[in-house]
Amino acid sequence: MEKCSGCISVSEPSKYLTQEFIDNPLFKLLPNGFDVCYVIEEVFDNTILLQLYLYDNNKPLDEISDKDVVCSMHMYYKKPYSWSSSWVPVFYNIFHIPEIVTNNSFNDFNFQGSGIGTFMILCAISYAKTLNLHFALLTDASKGYRTEKNIYKKLGFNYIDDEGRDMMGNVNEIYDKIDHFISQKGIQMKAKLTEYLSFRDLDDSERPLKETRSEKATMKKRKSNKRRHKRKHKRKSKQKLK
Repeated sequence: MEKCSGCISVSEPSKYLTQEFIDNPLFKLLPNGFDVCYVIEEVFDNTILLQLYLYDNNKPLDEISDKDVVCSMHMYYKKPYSWSSSWVPVFYNIFHIPEIVTNNSFNDFNFQGSGIGTFMILCAISYAKTLNLHFALLTDASKGYRTEKNIYKKLGFNYIDDEGRDMMGNVNEIYDKIDHFISQKGIQMKAKLTEYLSFRDLDDSERPLKETRSEKATMKKRKSNKRRHKRKHKRKSKQKLK
């Protein structure tokens, strides 16, 4: 078994990373201080395990925990091979994505709606394309399951059947959406990541206080009581006028 790890910005082409993948314009969206890092491991039966994670550093982690990264993806595939220059057996032609975890409150910073999940999926699809893998298979565990706003549907994935959560997409068709993502969402995502870096460098005393659930509930109760008191005062005023 063979294993390697690193981060894209400081990586050289290898048997697992092509120059085409390293040069993908998606990675240029990342501000200095962020990187997409990876762990690649070749295991039994020509299977390759791959993990990509978005991280506020360019040195790979020894141990990867979801709480330590902004987004993490697990993938695996069979070593692709072709019987001719134009045809690859389907069994060896599927890129599996069993897990995608986005940490929208990484280090108490809100990344919700920043496009990071879509960015990471497109990075994975870019990797699959360089390997001549034509299909990507994932399980939809998102809150947008079978809704119009589903992140995977927007990218081109479709449910395999009428009830399950498994989805499949054409790698080449999804890859073609990269330019649109860069032009429509890239600036916003980069701005959010840059904002986080400034937030990260603040002293604890300088950071805005984060309201707890109990504090939010207390504030909501106070506002409700205040409105109730105003209505009661108005009724009393009307009765006095009568």
